[in-house]
Amino acid sequence: MYIHELQYNHLHETDLNLRFNPYVELIHDDLNMNTYAFSVDDAVGFMSELGDGLVFTVGGPKGLENEQQFSYADGFSLAIGVPKSMEGHANKPLIKKYGVCALNHDPADRDCKMDKQDVVMPTNSQIAGFRVGTVPSYPIKVRFTDLDDNVYTILVKAKFAACTDDMDVSKCPANRPEIVDKAECSVVTSKGQKHAKSNDWCLNANPNQQREKQLTKNYLSFPQPVGYMD
Repeated sequence: MYIHELQYNHLHETDLNLRFNPYVELIHDDLNMNTYAFSVDDAVGFMSELGDGLVFTVGGPKGLENEQQFSYADGFSLAIGVPKSMEGHANKPLIKKYGVCALNHDPADRDCKMDKQDVVMPTNSQIAGFRVGTVPSYPIKVRFTDLDDNVYTILVKAKFAACTDDMDVSKCPANRPEIVDKAECSVVTSKGQKHAKSNDWCLNANPNQQREKQLTKNYLSFPQPVGYMD
């Protein structure tokens, strides 16, 4: 109640004298900031993201590798699933590295044919997925490499569309059939050959959403890495 109803009561309270915390409205609405040093509304302010440091800029986003502001609505988390044989082994990784490329963005590689996996995952932690943050535009190609050096490539054609409150969350996102191009999905072995179970793995792509009161989080889920499929 404190976080959702009180901190955000400016969304429905028209009487200025009854607004619980005008600071929340100032930060999120007036200044269009995601969070601030002392966040009293962790629904939006809490971010659990992989990183190895901080980058500071003064006067705007100029010079940042990604100049787009972070937004849960604009990205998604890709989950590959934890195989039963790996359950309980929290120190054993599942993914080596990953990368994201927006089509028609880099003049030198408009089709994202180059394998740009620039994020290296921890080697002592079982993280069964990663977050694709706010990107310049869609469509995008997402690639990641598992422990057997299989390279997965997924073409995400469109941004996840939010469902209305009256829709069944199991049917969200609203544009589910349009998000992943399964025909352009592939798994290639370390020898550069298409994996025997590539098509089966790609068919399991499942775009879905988790609705919270102040935000909606998007997911692209798969049951398990290709090497553990029956």
